[in-house]
Amino acid sequence: MDIFLNICKVTLEEGFMYAIMALGVYITYSILDFPDLSVDGTM
Repeated sequence: MDIFLNICKVTLEEGFMYAIMALGVYITYSILDFPDLSVDGTM
């Protein structure tokens, strides 16, 4: 059971990181209306 909870924790952590990164790209795209990924890709 401990392994299952650890896997869930790691999965949620990675999911939130990717979600924040995707939100940054989406907000940049919606404001500029141009898919400029140069600033988002240099983090």
